Amino acid sequence: MQQKNKKIQYLSKKTGLLIKKLREKLTDKSLNIFGLENDISRGHLSRLENGINDPKLSTLWKVAEGLNMPLSEFIRTLENELPENWKMLEE
Repeated sequence: MQQKNKKIQYLSKKTGLLIKKLREKLTDKSLNIFGLENDISRGHLSRLENGINDPKLSTLWKVAEGLNMPLSEFIRTLENELPENWKMLEE
């Protein structure tokens, strides 16, 4: 169980870093503005970006929509940020 928790923490951290990177690069919007426009509270978005919260699929969909990309593209981008042994999508 400990190993699974570490993997989830790692995945949450990488997901959060990607959300922040793409939010800043693609939208140039503050945490507050991005959250307001995409129905995600500032606090929750901050916890996601810092890898504290494990995002729900529906939240990832809101984030991807706010970034003007399909959720599948976000997942592929995330997958490219992960080590080789972390595959989430079949090719």
